[in-house]
Amino acid sequence: MQPRTLEVFDDLGPAGAALAAGRSDHHLRLYAGGTLAADLAAPARPPRPGVPYPNLLVLPQWRTEELLRDRLAELGGAVEAGRSCGAATSATAARLRPRSRCGPTCASCTRPRSSPRCDRRQVSPARWGPP
Repeated sequence: MQPRTLEVFDDLGPAGAALAAGRSDHHLRLYAGGTLAADLAAPARPPRPGVPYPNLLVLPQWRTEELLRDRLAELGGAVEAGRSCGAATSATAARLRPRSRCGPTCASCTRPRSSPRCDRRQVSPARWGPP
């Protein structure tokens, strides 16, 4: 996992769990003609100002997906396996909006929640659909 991905995970929530499950210390062996030419240890570097995640993190894909699914569940959502969106284009994807808990319009002002004038754009991460 790249450092930038860890920054995104930090925003989403599972960065700490990823760091705990992954490995940042690396060991590298180089061979030339079938003979060991170099045996290098690359210890993890500490974070510093402006670079909170300076290391590459080795984490299996299944574990990465598990961390993201767990975080989505904490937020009230769920991954629905076996579902697809069909043929989405950038034009149709732009029209997809998260549905609110009380419907596609704001109960207090009856404007669509996507309206810039609606200040009550609270959405549930578990409910996505067309506007």
